[in-house]
Formats: sequence, C-alpha cells, structure tokens
Amino acid sequence: MVFLVAALLLLLEGYPHWSLPGGLAARIVAYSAALWFTDRRFTAAWPRLWAVRDFGRFTTTVWGARAIYTCSANADFLLVGRFLGGDALGFYGMAWDLLRFVPDRLFRVAGRVTFPAFSRVQDDNPQMAHAFSEFTAYIARFVLPIMAMAAIAAPEFVGFVYGQKWMPAVLPIRLLSIGFTLMGLRIGIGSVFYSKDHPSYDMWTHGIRLILIVATVLPLSMFMGLGGVSADMAVVEGAVSLIGLSLAAKLIDTTLGHLLGAALPGLKLAMVCGIAALAGKELALAAGMNGLPVLLAEALPALAVFLWMESSVFLDMITKAFKPAHSQAA
Repeated sequence: MVFLVAALLLLLEGYPHWSLPGGLAARIVAYSAALWFTDRRFTAAWPRLWAVRDFGRFTTTVWGARAIYTCSANADFLLVGRFLGGDALGFYGMAWDLLRFVPDRLFRVAGRVTFPAFSRVQDDNPQMAHAFSEFTAYIARFVLPIMAMAAIAAPEFVGFVYGQKWMPAVLPIRLLSIGFTLMGLRIGIGSVFYSKDHPSYDMWTHGIRLILIVATVLPLSMFMGLGGVSADMAVVEGAVSLIGLSLAAKLIDTTLGHLLGAALPGLKLAMVCGIAALAGKELALAAGMNGLPVLLAEALPALAVFLWMESSVFLDMITKAFKPAHSQAA
C-alpha cells in the first residue's frame, strides 16, 4: 500500500521517472519502520572489537557472495540487451519474470523458515539431511508441475494476457523452464551453507554461474540469437543447481543422488499434470477453440490431477496447522 500510494503521488505531482524508485524507497522505509516498531531494540553498549572479529569473517563472506550474486543475476540481461537489442531483452526479461514468480516467493518463505530450522540442528548431520531432503521433496511437488505447465501453456498464456506482439517470448519460456526445473530444487541450499558456517559456498556457486554466463552467453548472443541464449541459460542453471546441491549434500553427509531421489515424486507429478494439460489442449484445439478456452482446457485438468494426487499432503498440512499446540508438542 505504501509503495502504491508513493508511486501514484509522484505520478500526480509530475515526476513519472521517479515514481518507481520513489515507491520502492517508500516501501523499504515502511517495512523497516514496521519491523522496528514491532520489536523495538536499542543498543545497550558500544560495539566491541572482539564482536567485530567474531562476525567479521562470516559477514565479509556473505557480503562478497551477495555482490557476486548481484553481478551474476544481471550479466545475462546486460549481454542480451547489448548484443540483441531492447526487443529481445524485453522478451527475455518477460520469460524470466514469469518463470521465477513462484520460485522467488517460495525462496522468500523458505529463507525465513529453513535457515532457523537448519541452524537448530546444524551439528546433527543425519537430522539435517533428513530435513533438507523432505524440504526438497515438498519444493519439487510445486515447482516441477508449474514448470511443466509453463512450457505447455506458454503460447496461450502469453497471447491472452500480453497479446500477440509478445509471442516471441514463448520460445525463451519453454527453453528456460527446463533449467528452472533444477533451479527450483536449489532454493534451500543457501540455508544449508549459512547454517553450517560455509557462506563461501554461496560465493562459489554464484561465481561459477557468473563465469559460465560470460563464457557462453557472450558468444551465443552475438551469433545464435535469443533462442540460443535461452537454451544456454537453461544448461547453466541446471549445471549450477547440480553443483550447489552437491556442495550442500557434502556439508550434511549425504549424496546428490539422495537429494535428487527425493524430488522424483515431484517429477512424476509434473509428468502426469503435463499429460493432462496436453490432453485438454488437444481436445480444445480439435473442437476449434482458441485463446482463453484453450488455456482453461490446459489448466483445469492439470489442476484437478494435482489436487487429486496431492490430497493427502494437503490434508496433512491442514491437520497440522489446526492441531492444538500442546498436541503438536506432545
């Protein structure tokens, strides 16, 4: 609400170029003020040198990892815009925004939940391996079916929501969805790195991603076009995901195969949902439908299959959510 009000006020006052950054700044200030008001804490003493030394290595490494992440998260966009132009950058950016909408939201929730949870069992590797495997399995059940649906329904969704002029974004969406399938599984690896006091692993994964982008996207953007860049980024995201999962598995004394095995039920669910969506699409096209009816014919059968196959998981979650606190503790 603060973002919306601030952005609209700047627009009405005749500052359109400042509306977005001004709204974002207002949102950050409001969020920070709300946190401080909810849990007011005041400094009780001056900072001490021993505390700086105690946190110095960890915080410096975290800062370095975040800096490298910022570079790697924008490198492909800069290269696409530089060598393929603004139109290609728009299509590529749309593909990324649509595909990472759900994983980004899951990451924000997962970061708040998994880091403190993993920190409590940071010295118990078997327990941590079990928790991370269970988390990976849950994430796979959501991310993998969504990526499958994105690849199948991309033409109808883009055409209905954005219009025909954005149809060139369909190919990047379909190609990138392959890499996002594995990318979604690495949502929790940062919590493993940090809770095990190895934030440098986060730096390594982002650094490897940056090197791969510069080494491969640069020539492909010059000679292969947007399709080549999208296919390459799918490979890059898949490779970085496997590297990150391998490092996390090493820290908690498990294997990459075990973590990938935990995601197999999600892969099965994605395949069944995809088959349902394809069947609905073919029936709709055979009936002469197009646009929104075809999109609904894809989404509704896939959603029905998803809810049917995951009904036990949802019932278990609802039961735990409404169970009295003393019963859960017991």
